[in-house]
Amino acid sequence: PHRRVITDPDEAVQLLRNLLDDELERRTQILRAAMARDIRSLNARREQQPIPPIVVVIDEFADLSDVMSK
Repeated sequence: PHRRVITDPDEAVQLLRNLLDDELERRTQILRAAMARDIRSLNARREQQPIPPIVVVIDEFADLSDVMSK
């Protein structure tokens, strides 16, 4: 249910930018507040509310590169 398949390069670039700008910042703040070094150590302490890892798989990176350079 959490998997997304994106075939439009522009949409993929936007999603990656959102991940880097918004989600990375949010997770960094959570780690700092908990004084945790990484998500694994944080999740060991927060078993009721773990933060799931984000996995991004990019196929056809050349297509993304073309869109990102514009």
